[in-house]
Amino acid sequence: TYRPLTMSLFAIEWNFFKDNSSSYHFVQVLLYAVLCVVIFILLKKLLKEYHPLLPFIAVLIFVSHPIHTEVTANIKGADEILSLLFCTLTLLFAIKFSETQLKRYLGISFLFFLCALFSKESGVTFILIIPIALFFFTSASRKSIFTIAAIHASAILIYFLARNSAL
Repeated sequence: TYRPLTMSLFAIEWNFFKDNSSSYHFVQVLLYAVLCVVIFILLKKLLKEYHPLLPFIAVLIFVSHPIHTEVTANIKGADEILSLLFCTLTLLFAIKFSETQLKRYLGISFLFFLCALFSKESGVTFILIIPIALFFFTSASRKSIFTIAAIHASAILIYFLARNSAL
């Protein structure tokens, strides 16, 4: 597998913490907390038509689910956390682009998607999730959705080219 962003995180942690495993776990919990905050922000944006308590309850369920707590407790799970964090940020900025049509948001979304792919390959599934979320939860035009999908498809191409070149 090709996960240079995750490996870089481990290298940085090793540089600072060496054999102090509690520090690695602290970083995991911190990343997970940031992920939960970003998911809450995203859900508030996607579910603005519903009661404001709904995103909060959804994040509480996410936080307490055993699969997620296992990923957080396991230091190796950083790839999962980073990938979902970057995918969530990708969707958040894709929504901002669809609302404002400011190209900088599309560029930021593209960079976050690349980071998600360089964290773990499973981020590639968001190439379908993003257009579907935009279609059902926003008033984005089909042209805007297609533009966003095309830009993110180019990120996948860059990832596969980099992976093939490295491996």
